[in-house]
Amino acid sequence: MCPICSSAPEDSSHLFFGCCLVTDVVRLVCRWWNLDWSPVGSYSDWLAWFNSVRLSSNVKGLLEGVFYISWWSVWQYRNQLLFSTKIPRKDVTFDDVVSRSYTWCHSSIVGFMIEVDLNMVRQKPQDSRHIRARYILILLMFLPIMICPREDGYIGWVFKY
Repeated sequence: MCPICSSAPEDSSHLFFGCCLVTDVVRLVCRWWNLDWSPVGSYSDWLAWFNSVRLSSNVKGLLEGVFYISWWSVWQYRNQLLFSTKIPRKDVTFDDVVSRSYTWCHSSIVGFMIEVDLNMVRQKPQDSRHIRARYILILLMFLPIMICPREDGYIGWVFKY
């Protein structure tokens, strides 16, 4: 039986597509990304839904990463539930997804910034400082609005569009 919901046999399709925890997290991810969601029962169903989503390829790549992070977070929750002495909290699972997504995205942006800087230094060394400064400012512009303390002491996220 599924250790999270105890309502179905545990298999990968149930754990990543049918369990109440993953459906709640995916619904929140879709609301965060302003997407319509219809439940799916398997990876192939999810992939068909994902391929139908109309986003630019760069943004779609980020969204795909967020889904992988969501599944990994559900897997981690399951393992903590089974093997940890402390019972994990379901209500912070989505917060963990958002936190890990921003960390992953930040790392991707930093890698992109370094690549752009190196290419610009090779092409026009005199312009590289301005380009580097612009990317750093863009990054810093978003970081202060993402993290905020919650009343219960946990870190929460502020979403501003």
